[in-house]
Amino acid sequence: MKGFLTEIKVFFLAAEAVPFIKVGGLGDVAGALPLALRQIHHLDDKPVKLDIRVAIPYHPQIDQSYKNTPPTATFFIKSLNLNYRVRVFSADVGGVVFYLIDAAIIDNAPVVYSQVTSEDGIKFTLFSLAALKLIETITWKPDILHVNDWHTALAAYLNVQAGSNRIPHSILTLHNLPFMGAGTESSLAEFQIPPATTEDLPIWGRSHPLPMGLSTVDRIIPVSLQYAREIQTMKFGCGLNRFLKKNRHKITGILNGIDTQVWDPLTDPLISTNFGPVTLIAKQKNKIVLQNELNLPEDADIPLLVLISRMDIQKGIDIALQTLRGLANTRWQAVILGSGDPRLEKECLALEKKYKKRVRSILKFDSDLSHRMYAGGDILLMPSRYEPCGLSQLIAMRYGCIPVATATGGLKDTITNAPRKRKTGYLVRHPDVDLFSTGLSAAIQDFSDKIYWSEIQVNAMIADFSWGKSALKYARVYSELVQIKADEK
Repeated sequence: MKGFLTEIKVFFLAAEAVPFIKVGGLGDVAGALPLALRQIHHLDDKPVKLDIRVAIPYHPQIDQSYKNTPPTATFFIKSLNLNYRVRVFSADVGGVVFYLIDAAIIDNAPVVYSQVTSEDGIKFTLFSLAALKLIETITWKPDILHVNDWHTALAAYLNVQAGSNRIPHSILTLHNLPFMGAGTESSLAEFQIPPATTEDLPIWGRSHPLPMGLSTVDRIIPVSLQYAREIQTMKFGCGLNRFLKKNRHKITGILNGIDTQVWDPLTDPLISTNFGPVTLIAKQKNKIVLQNELNLPEDADIPLLVLISRMDIQKGIDIALQTLRGLANTRWQAVILGSGDPRLEKECLALEKKYKKRVRSILKFDSDLSHRMYAGGDILLMPSRYEPCGLSQLIAMRYGCIPVATATGGLKDTITNAPRKRKTGYLVRHPDVDLFSTGLSAAIQDFSDKIYWSEIQVNAMIADFSWGKSALKYARVYSELVQIKADEK
């Protein structure tokens, strides 16, 4: 049997997904990508139906009203010491079925992600086992298992051991390689899950969920082309570079997208004045409103710098703060939004204290404020040490907020640091204070040339980072795998 199969069934596992729960960028991806895939009806001029179903843990932070409906499935999963009762509830979002997997260990967890990985081990191991058990109990049988990061990678590893019940093919989207699930070894032992035997993996990686999953999947999807190259190097490979380089035939970089309905300055209900490439002048009104909201001096001509990020050394927060201190004699205002590492939070507060009339540090997660910052900001600071894809720069460009960033991962793939007619932002070669200061100084200098700056803004705003393009690339990977199965018949 050759040719394109018209229906492909994909079981998509993630630790979080909008609209149910969002902690980081994965929540955006797991919510938006399945919906975008469902909209694909033709692939390379051939009809196709993508039946995507998503499973996430039923975290206590999720609306509990779904438990008022009869569960889709109820079953038990045994560990060495306990017998876990699992209930699965269903919800429909835009035609995509979401399975919410509930168990006491999930329901009692105070946060989605613990700062101590070992505390998450039992929860996500149980979730992976339950997701595969669910497929055994319902009539829907997927062609492809699609997992994301270490939290669900174990499902891909366990799937290979499932014998006749296994899902034929598997994909792992790699959002952040350094987070491998180290510290979960006791959880694996509790569920009697043996370590991987793949000789290509380093010994330490054979009992970490992410490498275990990587060793069994048919395709590895890093979230940008540049990151796909970087993870095969010693600098970014986190000890798996030799394994990944040897398996490079399985690696396909696919850039993440953004939800262009949620992030649209023309229709965004969370900003004071809507605007677009043709009505760019209206962006200034959002800047003035933001300055007033945060008690900053009202000044349309001073560049307003924004930093919207998790407080993590990976994000280069320290580089941004040192850069601002070094450019104290340059005219700018800065607004910082995010939370995380207490030491970095303390440094942000110290910067605000030192520059009371020009810096504001809001140390929390505030999605609504982020909309207003993208709309009112002139320049986005993103000096990441590594960035698998990055969403902030994609959103910022759509709002005419021009990124100054490090040329790594998805930042290099999405920001065009080119001559006037194509420029969408500023890239520096390495995560270095001096280099970042030079890049930011160039942006501030160009900001004073209003005509040139508006050209850069329009270039950035019309760039297409919608999920449609990326979803097509995922669909092609799916179809290649299913065709392999068809050609073998």
